Amino acid sequence: MNQIDIDTPTTGDNENVMDVIDDLTKNPDTEQQELEQEPNSEKVVDIPEWKRMLEASALRREHIMECENAELLVPEVPIMKGQLTYWYGFPGCGKTTAAMAVASLAAGAGYEVYYFQVDVSGTDLKVYYEMADAAGFTIQSLLAEGTTLKSLQETIQWIAMEGKPEDLKNVVIVLDTFKKFTPGGDVNHKKGNVQLFACLRQISMKGGTVLILGHATKDRDDDGLPRFAGTQEIQDDSDSLICLDHAASPDGSEINVNAIVKKSRSMYSQNWGFTIKLGATLADNLVEFGPPFDTDIQQARLREGIRVRSSDLVGVICQEIGMCPGINQSNLVNQVRGHYEGRDLNVPGEKRVRNLLNSLEGDEWHAETDPGANNSKRYTLNDEFQPPTRVKTDQGGQTDQSGQTS
Repeated sequence: MNQIDIDTPTTGDNENVMDVIDDLTKNPDTEQQELEQEPNSEKVVDIPEWKRMLEASALRREHIMECENAELLVPEVPIMKGQLTYWYGFPGCGKTTAAMAVASLAAGAGYEVYYFQVDVSGTDLKVYYEMADAAGFTIQSLLAEGTTLKSLQETIQWIAMEGKPEDLKNVVIVLDTFKKFTPGGDVNHKKGNVQLFACLRQISMKGGTVLILGHATKDRDDDGLPRFAGTQEIQDDSDSLICLDHAASPDGSEINVNAIVKKSRSMYSQNWGFTIKLGATLADNLVEFGPPFDTDIQQARLREGIRVRSSDLVGVICQEIGMCPGINQSNLVNQVRGHYEGRDLNVPGEKRVRNLLNSLEGDEWHAETDPGANNSKRYTLNDEFQPPTRVKTDQGGQTDQSGQTS
């Protein structure tokens, strides 16, 4: 066979031959790189800035992996790990005692607990220090040299900014009380509340658990419970909002506290309670967590709140039962609603009337189940709540038993 000398090609010119050799010897990777380096106006996509911003804030799997699973901080108390929990109640309801017990349980479970205590006297603080030291957590206090309220507030801010998820997921912070960390100690300072909760939210998003203790106003709400003190922002930004309603035992040896769940962002939304068994000293108090209590005092408060809030409707129900003793529930509901319809008033819903009948059963009225009528309830007024007897007078008016003209 005749050999072909590539230096002296037999056909074509040198330029064509070199092109063929280049094609045969070219590295595929190099070729791809050259293609990518070639300008191609059709491949350049101008992404709008708003899409870039959406892409930057998109939740990804690696973000979720850093979040805590929904679980209780400790099994004894319905406080969710990695959430903001806010307790409020009257002075003496046991907020601090219960919070110290939670801190001790958390420390015993291996958490790093930092209790910011700026709302008690030095005498009590000495006792709390001994309790914390024995349980394995620290008290952050104004008694520490160089510590001020401002420096404690700044500490919260630095935890929020600099804390890493791998560190904060094992941290529990207790603020006692909330008002001490707001500007000027004013729980109604909206801007201050928003700023403080922004820091606390950063801590919880990184896995930290925050328990906040707050106060109630001096009066009770329409349900007979302590009335929340503070702005709507506190209620909105808390993951769990718990109202603590307390009542002392008849002999004064213990305090029963109902923890009423006003708001919950978890599956644990049932009311609960705790008992404080009072000891000889503050350190001797014992806290037992458990189900809610049904004490006579607390039940009476709830009923009275319902009664006051719906006083007009309660009166109409009593009137209808008095005119027709033994009336069944369906007819009673219709009669009550018809009373309002006939007077062009706001007509209460069926559910509201039925709930009220159940809530105050045993007080103004009692009910008996009628087996012969599909077990429907039949209502009769209790003797002590019978309406006054009306009698005709000589003047044609009506007078009740007290002699007062209606």
